[in-house]
Amino acid sequence: MTPRLKGLLTLLAVLAVVGLWSLESARDAPRARPSLAPVPPAPRFPPPPVLTPPVIPFGVKGARRLLKAGLTHHYRFDLDTRTAEQLPGAEAGRTWRHSGWSGEVAVAYAGTEGGQHFFVARVKPTWVVDAEPLVEGALRDFRASFERPVYVTQDARGRVVAVHFDPSVGARARGFMRRLVAATQFVAEEGRAWTAEEEDTTGDFEAEYRAGGSAHTYVKTKRRYLRTTVPVWAPSGPRGPGLVVPRPRGHWDFTLDADGLVREVTGSDVVESGGGATGLPLVRLETRVAMTRLGSEQRAASTLKDFHAARWSAEVLSAPETSRPVPPDGGGVEPPSSKLIQMLARALAKREPLSPELTHALARDVTATAGRVERPSRELARALAQAVGMTTEPALKDAVGQAFGAVARGLERTEPARAAELVDGLLRRCEASRLDARECLHVLAQTGSSRGEGYARKSLANTSPEVRAAAARALGAMKGASVEALLDEVLLTDKDAAVREQAAAVISQRVLGPHLRTVAQCLRTEPEPRVRAELVRMLGQVLTVEPLAPELLRDVAARDDSEDLRRLASSLLAKP
Repeated sequence: MTPRLKGLLTLLAVLAVVGLWSLESARDAPRARPSLAPVPPAPRFPPPPVLTPPVIPFGVKGARRLLKAGLTHHYRFDLDTRTAEQLPGAEAGRTWRHSGWSGEVAVAYAGTEGGQHFFVARVKPTWVVDAEPLVEGALRDFRASFERPVYVTQDARGRVVAVHFDPSVGARARGFMRRLVAATQFVAEEGRAWTAEEEDTTGDFEAEYRAGGSAHTYVKTKRRYLRTTVPVWAPSGPRGPGLVVPRPRGHWDFTLDADGLVREVTGSDVVESGGGATGLPLVRLETRVAMTRLGSEQRAASTLKDFHAARWSAEVLSAPETSRPVPPDGGGVEPPSSKLIQMLARALAKREPLSPELTHALARDVTATAGRVERPSRELARALAQAVGMTTEPALKDAVGQAFGAVARGLERTEPARAAELVDGLLRRCEASRLDARECLHVLAQTGSSRGEGYARKSLANTSPEVRAAAARALGAMKGASVEALLDEVLLTDKDAAVREQAAAVISQRVLGPHLRTVAQCLRTEPEPRVRAELVRMLGQVLTVEPLAPELLRDVAARDDSEDLRRLASSLLAKP
């Protein structure tokens, strides 16, 4: 055996001995004992799945409503009004009045014109009480008043502009219809809470809306009256004799459908006036309303041709109960002094100098003339449009602007297309710089038309403080959340104190809720005392309706740099 082979056999023997030793060691090693931890039993029922509640978005509303021509919605309604009048100090002097009605109403969308939406309503009264229930014959006559349809016009947000009646409808039926429309009015902005300026049979008021507990439900509260149709003079009071406004309370619950139209509304509205130290009888008017949709059906669409084919009288919601309807004659009945306006237009067109007598006569009569013409002829409207900006006489220039504004506002509720045509014609002249910017903005403020918002917005960038102040005044006459944002921007950022003061002045005449945060910021950062003074007086008007107002006034009374402002804030807080 060779040495090499002997070494190989020796290596194999060593490897075999090592393998046997490793196997025996593994057999002798202790084994791991199994765990004795209890095993949970299988559940009898599977655990419930974790569900995330679905997010139901709030439906469209306001300008995003889906309005479908020919889709008729049927509602059942009930409106009840009770008025109690209490003579001061005389329990026996209380008097009660009761009125109301019930029935069904079918509402359909008719179309849009001049930026307004037209709805046609057909009413079937089933019960009417006015001091006492109507007997069969009187109820039959009342029902006959609604054999013709009633048209309701709204702006894009749902604010009622006018109610259009057949001229044969009497004052009582028109009053009942206006009360029903006012009680079911829903004016919308974006978001889950907003405020809006609305009109009812008493006047212009501030309404607050908040989203309810489920999708498509909202609560509306009437906060305060800004203006009333018939101002009431109180002989006494904590501030002495003066004008007083009614005090509103109550709320409505609205439910909208997925398209943004009202499906149901219920609520109670209470308006009080007089009483206390005013020296006037306490009058309490409570209105309860309930309206529910019964169903919808597709019918042949009512169009605006049907509206224009007939003669209608237009009324705003706050028209007095005893008022006569606006004459439906398209030409209108114009007083003799309207001829002066046409004489002015012809003279200006021919560039003829005006005599002093004609100038003074126009300045004296032109505003009153336009205010008395409910439906001006096309000749009168055209003459006024031509006269704007064509005279340098200050009194006459102001009178022409006010007259043009009165005509445009009147046409907005009776013939919105003509109103839009007038305002758009003015804006074309303004955009082409054929008219002075301040005069354009002055006339736009008289019209109150939101069609001028774009021009006013651009004018806020003008280098002239007078033009920017005029733009703030024009915006103050317009409605909508976009206008509120512009006025806030002017109040906070304009570099001229007079312009900021003008913005504060116009905000004080509007719905204040959307501006409160800006007002609070401005009171801390505004360097000019006169601007802060305007804001302090503004807060004094809303102490009872804005919870933040007393807090802001107390802060001014304690910390403002101006001693006069501290005294003013303290005096406002001390008044009842």
